[in-house]
Amino acid sequence: MPVTPYDDSPSPDPRARTRRQLDRLVEQAEAAIEATSAPVVAPSKVETFKAFELPDLAADGFSERRVEPPLAEVELRMVFGRTRVTLEMALSLGDGSTLVLDQASSDLADLYADGKLIARGEVLLIEDRYAVRIVELLNPVDRVAA
Repeated sequence: MPVTPYDDSPSPDPRARTRRQLDRLVEQAEAAIEATSAPVVAPSKVETFKAFELPDLAADGFSERRVEPPLAEVELRMVFGRTRVTLEMALSLGDGSTLVLDQASSDLADLYADGKLIARGEVLLIEDRYAVRIVELLNPVDRVAA
Protein backbone atom coordinates (compact mmCIF):
# COMPACT_ATOMS: atom_id res chain seq x y z
CA MET A 1 0.00 0.00 0.00
CA PRO A 2 1.57 3.33 -0.98
CA VAL A 3 2.26 5.81 1.78
CA THR A 4 1.03 9.32 1.06
CA PRO A 5 3.20 12.26 2.03
CA TYR A 6 2.29 14.03 5.23
CA ASP A 7 -0.22 16.80 4.53
CA ASP A 8 0.03 19.49 7.15
CA SER A 9 -1.34 22.30 5.03
CA PRO A 10 -3.61 24.76 6.76
CA SER A 11 -7.23 23.87 6.34
CA PRO A 12 -10.30 25.88 7.18
CA ASP A 13 -11.82 22.74 8.71
CA PRO A 14 -9.69 21.36 11.59
CA ARG A 15 -11.62 18.05 11.41
CA ALA A 16 -10.54 17.53 7.81
CA ARG A 17 -6.91 18.06 8.80
CA THR A 18 -7.22 15.65 11.73
CA ARG A 19 -8.87 13.10 9.44
CA ARG A 20 -5.97 13.37 6.96
CA GLN A 21 -3.48 12.88 9.79
CA LEU A 22 -5.36 9.79 11.04
CA ASP A 23 -5.53 8.36 7.52
CA ARG A 24 -1.77 8.81 7.20
CA LEU A 25 -1.14 7.01 10.52
CA VAL A 26 -3.35 4.11 9.43
CA GLU A 27 -1.48 3.86 6.13
CA GLN A 28 1.87 3.85 7.94
CA ALA A 29 0.69 1.12 10.30
CA GLU A 30 -0.60 -1.03 7.43
CA ALA A 31 2.68 -0.57 5.54
CA ALA A 32 4.69 -1.58 8.63
CA ILE A 33 2.56 -4.68 9.15
CA GLU A 34 2.88 -5.62 5.49
CA ALA A 35 6.68 -5.16 5.60
CA THR A 36 7.13 -7.33 8.70
CA SER A 37 4.72 -10.10 7.77
CA ALA A 38 6.76 -13.18 7.04
CA PRO A 39 5.22 -16.14 5.28
CA VAL A 40 4.30 -19.02 7.55
CA VAL A 41 6.42 -22.06 6.83
CA ALA A 42 5.05 -25.46 7.73
CA PRO A 43 7.50 -27.73 9.55
CA SER A 44 9.18 -30.21 7.24
CA LYS A 45 9.06 -33.04 9.76
CA VAL A 46 6.56 -33.67 12.51
CA GLU A 47 7.97 -35.63 15.43
CA THR A 48 5.85 -38.18 17.21
CA PHE A 49 6.49 -39.36 20.73
CA LYS A 50 6.11 -42.89 22.00
CA ALA A 51 3.86 -43.43 24.96
CA PHE A 52 5.55 -44.75 28.05
CA GLU A 53 4.39 -46.14 31.35
CA LEU A 54 5.56 -45.20 34.78
CA PRO A 55 6.52 -48.04 37.09
CA ASP A 56 3.94 -48.98 39.69
CA LEU A 57 5.46 -47.41 42.78
CA ALA A 58 2.70 -48.66 45.09
CA ALA A 59 3.59 -52.29 44.28
CA ASP A 60 7.08 -51.63 45.65
CA GLY A 61 5.64 -50.38 48.95
CA PHE A 62 6.58 -46.82 48.07
CA SER A 63 3.25 -45.39 49.19
CA GLU A 64 3.76 -46.97 52.61
CA ARG A 65 7.15 -45.31 53.14
CA ARG A 66 7.36 -41.95 54.77
CA VAL A 67 10.22 -39.70 53.82
CA GLU A 68 11.56 -37.81 56.79
CA PRO A 69 12.78 -34.27 56.16
CA PRO A 70 16.43 -33.67 56.92
CA LEU A 71 17.23 -32.33 60.35
CA ALA A 72 17.59 -28.61 59.97
CA GLU A 73 16.92 -25.70 62.23
CA VAL A 74 14.49 -22.97 61.26
CA GLU A 75 13.76 -19.72 63.05
CA LEU A 76 10.16 -19.49 64.26
CA ARG A 77 8.81 -16.02 64.91
CA MET A 78 5.42 -15.10 66.32
CA VAL A 79 4.01 -11.69 65.45
CA PHE A 80 1.01 -10.64 67.48
CA GLY A 81 0.91 -6.98 66.62
CA ARG A 82 2.62 -4.09 64.90
CA THR A 83 2.68 -0.33 65.17
CA ARG A 84 4.32 2.59 63.37
CA VAL A 85 5.93 5.42 65.28
CA THR A 86 7.90 8.48 64.31
CA LEU A 87 11.66 8.45 64.72
CA GLU A 88 11.31 11.05 67.46
CA MET A 89 8.89 8.81 69.36
CA ALA A 90 11.14 5.77 68.93
CA LEU A 91 14.12 7.72 70.30
CA SER A 92 12.08 8.91 73.28
CA LEU A 93 11.13 5.36 74.39
CA GLY A 94 12.43 4.41 77.79
CA ASP A 95 11.75 2.14 80.74
CA GLY A 96 8.02 2.04 81.40
CA SER A 97 7.04 3.30 77.92
CA THR A 98 3.93 1.67 76.46
CA LEU A 99 3.26 0.99 72.78
CA VAL A 100 -0.24 0.11 71.61
CA LEU A 101 -0.25 -2.49 68.82
CA ASP A 102 -2.67 -2.66 65.91
CA GLN A 103 -4.22 -6.02 66.87
CA ALA A 104 -6.72 -6.78 69.59
CA SER A 105 -5.74 -9.30 72.25
CA SER A 106 -8.32 -11.71 70.79
CA ASP A 107 -6.80 -11.57 67.25
CA LEU A 108 -4.73 -14.47 65.99
CA ALA A 109 -0.97 -14.09 65.87
CA ASP A 110 1.04 -14.89 62.74
CA LEU A 111 3.65 -17.67 62.96
CA TYR A 112 6.59 -17.41 60.56
CA ALA A 113 9.24 -20.05 59.76
CA ASP A 114 12.36 -18.48 58.28
CA GLY A 115 10.35 -15.43 57.27
CA LYS A 116 7.48 -17.35 55.60
CA LEU A 117 3.98 -17.29 57.07
CA ILE A 118 3.04 -20.87 57.96
CA ALA A 119 0.25 -20.61 60.54
CA ARG A 120 -1.93 -18.43 62.75
CA GLY A 121 -2.74 -19.07 66.37
CA GLU A 122 -3.86 -17.85 69.77
CA VAL A 123 -1.30 -16.18 72.02
CA LEU A 124 -1.02 -17.94 75.37
CA LEU A 125 0.94 -17.31 78.55
CA ILE A 126 2.25 -20.55 80.06
CA GLU A 127 3.93 -19.95 83.40
CA ASP A 128 6.01 -16.88 82.52
CA ARG A 129 6.51 -17.61 78.81
CA TYR A 130 4.56 -16.75 75.69
CA ALA A 131 3.23 -19.64 73.60
CA VAL A 132 1.00 -20.06 70.56
CA ARG A 133 -1.81 -22.54 70.02
CA ILE A 134 -2.08 -23.25 66.27
CA VAL A 135 -5.60 -22.51 65.05
CA GLU A 136 -5.07 -22.14 61.31
CA LEU A 137 -2.30 -23.97 59.44
CA LEU A 138 -1.60 -22.75 55.92
CA ASN A 139 -1.61 -25.52 53.34
CA PRO A 140 1.86 -26.50 52.05
CA VAL A 141 1.37 -24.77 48.67
CA ASP A 142 0.52 -21.47 50.37
CA ARG A 143 3.44 -21.90 52.78
CA VAL A 144 5.90 -22.27 49.91
CA ALA A 145 4.36 -19.36 47.96
CA ALA A 146 4.36 -17.02 50.97
